[in-house]
Amino acid sequence: MLTTLVVIIQILKNMKHSGNKSYKGFTLIELLVVVAIIGILAAVGVVAYGKYTTSAKIAASKEQHYSMKKFIQASYGQCALGDNYVSKGKKMLLKQ
Repeated sequence: MLTTLVVIIQILKNMKHSGNKSYKGFTLIELLVVVAIIGILAAVGVVAYGKYTTSAKIAASKEQHYSMKKFIQASYGQCALGDNYVSKGKKMLLKQ
């Protein structure tokens, strides 16, 4: 996106104005074109960012579900073996 803006600025710098007068600024049309292009790039970026955050949330939820599933399976395995304690970090919890 930054390279696109640099290209736009270079194009605007190289534009020749009609007539013999030497202008030191941009015309209103040139500025409107730049603003429109920046708006389009921003809109595309917002949509892409929304999709990225949604997919990241889904992936995090799946990972948490997988971790909980493994913990529950391990707990049931310990119960089947007759173990009275479940390890949770450094603490040992007594099963009731």
